[in-house]
Amino acid sequence: MSQRLDLSHSKRIWLLAGGAVAFLIVGTVVALDGRPQPTSVESVEVVTTSTLSPEEQRPGVEIPYTWSGNAEDPMYLRLPTIGAEGYVQAVGKDAEGRIAVPTNIHFGGWFVEAALPGNPGLAIISGHTNGPTRREAIFTRLGELGVGDTFSLETGDGSILGYVVRSVAVYPLEAAANALFSQSPRIESQLTLITCTGPYNEQAKDFEERTIVVSELVSRS
Repeated sequence: MSQRLDLSHSKRIWLLAGGAVAFLIVGTVVALDGRPQPTSVESVEVVTTSTLSPEEQRPGVEIPYTWSGNAEDPMYLRLPTIGAEGYVQAVGKDAEGRIAVPTNIHFGGWFVEAALPGNPGLAIISGHTNGPTRREAIFTRLGELGVGDTFSLETGDGSILGYVVRSVAVYPLEAAANALFSQSPRIESQLTLITCTGPYNEQAKDFEERTIVVSELVSRS
């Protein structure tokens, strides 16, 4: 039910079953009615461990949740055309050199060693496609996004980054790394979304494909 990206080589990838990446951030902030207050903290703790049993209750709805991070950090992702949304958490690499797995299936995981969303370069957010018992996660319907669809990413200071989808594609596992870590020469500020999909390989305990969505920053407010 989770995905791990192998970064021991710049373009190697290994994702476990499910599709996601996760994070954890610490600091001081108060969430009201499921919505966080913009905040800044001096330091942000990045999740560097992976779990195969992520939480499945929706943060801020079914369980209390407090987001904390810096003003420019990605905080909340909204994908209205597929009815998906959720908090975003910072993730790094685990002890095996792979992107840490999310702690909750409703989280998006921003990989902190890529670009900061909104800045020039390539930013990456991964999300679960399902959970241990629940079938709906933040990126369950990621493959239903279409070219031209728009979505938004809210940062810690309340700024809204607007994105438009430029491509949606499914890749076999062995080709996913090159696609994930490739920035389009026509896009200055790119955000790539990724999740697991395709047949599940019981022997490998992994899905055999990845859905990758490339988007471009088109507005900031």
